[in-house]
Amino acid sequence: MKRLLFLGFLLLLAAASSAPAEAATANFQANCTAATPNDCVFDPQRAPAGQPGTSCAPSTIRRYFWDFGDGTSFFRTPPPHQTSHSFPAGTNEVWICLTVFCNDNTSDTKCHCFSNVVGFGGCIIPGASWTPP
Repeated sequence: MKRLLFLGFLLLLAAASSAPAEAATANFQANCTAATPNDCVFDPQRAPAGQPGTSCAPSTIRRYFWDFGDGTSFFRTPPPHQTSHSFPAGTNEVWICLTVFCNDNTSDTKCHCFSNVVGFGGCIIPGASWTPP
């Protein structure tokens, strides 16, 4: 009987250790107007080409934390997933960060730069449709 309990325990331990924990992933794109101020919509359900999107699989998203790099930050509980923010003209470079918090207590953060000055490659740029590419 003890041997059967020990073997059952070993099987349970092996099953638990063989199932890798899923990790949360955060990512987003923005669509900003070329007006002054630069009004932007940020979408965590859009990911740049070839990059993973925001996910909590197999769990669900509990909330987002947005930090716009200009002193503005807040939590948002979905839905909706999209949020908006305006940047003043002359914003050379700020880093916008999204942290996703999942119901399984995992989280992840992704940051993208924003600039309304031409020449900052890979940044979110007003008037360029959904960026970064």
